[in-house]
Amino acid sequence: MSCYLIRVENGHKVARSITSQEEYKLIRGSYEQKANLRLAREGNDGAKRRLVQFNYSGHYPQGVVKGMKLPSRAFGFDLDDKQDFEKAAKLMLKDPDKYGLLMLERSARQGGHAVCKREMGKTILENQVRIAKMLEC
Repeated sequence: MSCYLIRVENGHKVARSITSQEEYKLIRGSYEQKANLRLAREGNDGAKRRLVQFNYSGHYPQGVVKGMKLPSRAFGFDLDDKQDFEKAAKLMLKDPDKYGLLMLERSARQGGHAVCKREMGKTILENQVRIAKMLEC
């Protein structure tokens, strides 16, 4: 699974590859990230905008986000409703291989995000619809 840290530099979104699980955990577990997440869950929109942004469904060899069309081997799937996420998480964790589950996390507003293996030859949307049908959500 490829993972990119997304930042805005000089008004443009740029992506930097995360090269290890340790680096990912360090960024996700930083004091600033945890504080912003806590505040975002309390409804602070400014803190939500300051959360570190990751991307799992693109491939950015030159770091440029705009216009990049290289597919990755994974795609993101958001579930914004807390109850829908809890139902889907239970199903996905019961049989992760069935869904191609690579990562599962709660979002700032208590819904959640899943990253799944992409069926090559299908668009991200087609893969998202495939998983939604499997989860019946």
